[in-house]
Amino acid sequence: MKHYRTTQAFLLSIWVAVCVVWPGPPVSAVTLHAILAGNTLDDYIGSAVTQDLEQFRRELQIIAEATEMLVRRVELTGTQLRKSALMDTISGLQPAPDDVVLFYFSGHGFSLQTKDEWPYMAMLNDEALDEKWVFDTLAATQPRLLLVISDSCNNVIPEAYAPDVSLKRQFKASRDARENYRALFLHARGAILASSSQHNEVSSTLRNGSAFTRQFFSALHDAVASPRQPTWKDVMDAAIRPI
Repeated sequence: MKHYRTTQAFLLSIWVAVCVVWPGPPVSAVTLHAILAGNTLDDYIGSAVTQDLEQFRRELQIIAEATEMLVRRVELTGTQLRKSALMDTISGLQPAPDDVVLFYFSGHGFSLQTKDEWPYMAMLNDEALDEKWVFDTLAATQPRLLLVISDSCNNVIPEAYAPDVSLKRQFKASRDARENYRALFLHARGAILASSSQHNEVSSTLRNGSAFTRQFFSALHDAVASPRQPTWKDVMDAAIRPI
C-alpha cells in the first residue's frame, strides 16, 4: 500500500518545535552546510518537490551573497534518494562550532500509532528515515545554528504496510535585507525542528510547490524585509499560521 500527500489545497496545520535561538557574536569564515533531499521521481508530487528544491537553491544563493558565508550543498534526489546514502551524508557531516547546518526534505511521509510527533520521511526502495533521528544526529555535531525541516505527510498508517524505518515568490535581497539575513544566519544560535504536519495529519502540495515550503519562504522573506531585526521566532511563528 502506498501513501501519498494530497494535491488538494486545504487548511494547513504545521507542527514546529523551536528551541531557544539567541543572538551570537559576529563570525567570519562561516560555512552553511545544506542537505537537500526530495522525491523528484514521484508521479503525484514530483513536480512540486522539484519546485521546492529549486526554491531552496535560489535561497541559498541569496543567503550566501547577503552573509558572505560559504555554502556547501549536498542533494539526494531522483535515484539517489536512498536511506543508506542519506544516513551516511548526515552522519559524516562535521561542521565547525560557528557553522550553520540546514536539512530540508520534500516528499512523502507517514507515522505509526507508536511513533512520536515527528514523521518518517519516505525514501526509495520502500524505506523511510525518522526526521527526529536526523535532528538528533545533526544536533550532536553542535553547530551554532541548526534547521531541520520536513515538508511531508505525518498521518498514521498500519505498521504492516509501513516501509522499513529501521536505522542501520522570487526574492532578491536589498541592502536592509542583507543585514537581516546576517542577523538570522550569522548572529543566531540554536536549533529548529519543523514538520509540515502534526501527528496523524497529511500535508498539501500546490501547483507551484508544497504549501508549507512556500509558507516558510514567505515568512522568511517578510522577516528579512522588515525594518526591524528579525529573529527565528518571528519567522517560524509566521510560517505556522494556517493558510
